[in-house]
Amino acid sequence: MKLLLYMEERKKEIIRLKFAICLSRLLAKNKMLSESDISTISSLRQLEAASGVSYPIIQQTSIGRRDIHLSTALRLIESLNLKASEFFALYDSLTERDLKEGLKEIEARKK
Repeated sequence: MKLLLYMEERKKEIIRLKFAICLSRLLAKNKMLSESDISTISSLRQLEAASGVSYPIIQQTSIGRRDIHLSTALRLIESLNLKASEFFALYDSLTERDLKEGLKEIEARKK
């Protein structure tokens, strides 16, 4: 029973990590685009303003520490001017290597 609980928690951690990596990649991509388009959301604070989701929730989500409701995830995704299918195509495309690299990036941002 403890093993099943551990495995379930591990699955949740991976889901949070994958969401955080996608969010980070999209904001980084937007940061490069924002030089030519100032309306592009390229920071957590801009995402807060556009989505109405509080900064602490976005920040904790961006480092994989917080579970969010689907409605909150969709507000964030739509605020980035993406369709859910586009976001989750990126989510589904993440490899094991992407997860390892993303985890290193998140750990570096936490410091």
